[in-house]
Amino acid sequence: MNAPFAGTLRNRIRFDRPVRSRDRGGERVATWEPAFRKDGDTDEEARKRSEAWAQVRAQTGKGEAIVSGGELPIASYDIQLRYRTDITPDMSVVLPDGMRLDILTEPVDPDGTRERTLIRCEYRGGAA
Repeated sequence: MNAPFAGTLRNRIRFDRPVRSRDRGGERVATWEPAFRKDGDTDEEARKRSEAWAQVRAQTGKGEAIVSGGELPIASYDIQLRYRTDITPDMSVVLPDGMRLDILTEPVDPDGTRERTLIRCEYRGGAA
């Protein structure tokens, strides 16, 4: 890995995955858990296993979306981290401040070197 890229990985992010279940009334509910939990992990071990150092860049062109009659802010983010192949679009990214981002597309190797992975994400104002 080239040193200039490694020096930009300043944000500790976490990958979560949805866990779908039903509440007492039979309604479907989705909660989140660390994406790379293994059997026998404590919550702390699962959280650490699901964390990575990354470069997080907000993109220009923030907007709003109308959801259920209300407007929610939308912001796009590009996240780069060391090369990985285990990240999927059904996961979410949790930033250090707790903001949850939706992964929009399959992560890509932007320059084909297997040094880094680029993830396009979006914040939807708490709709995640």
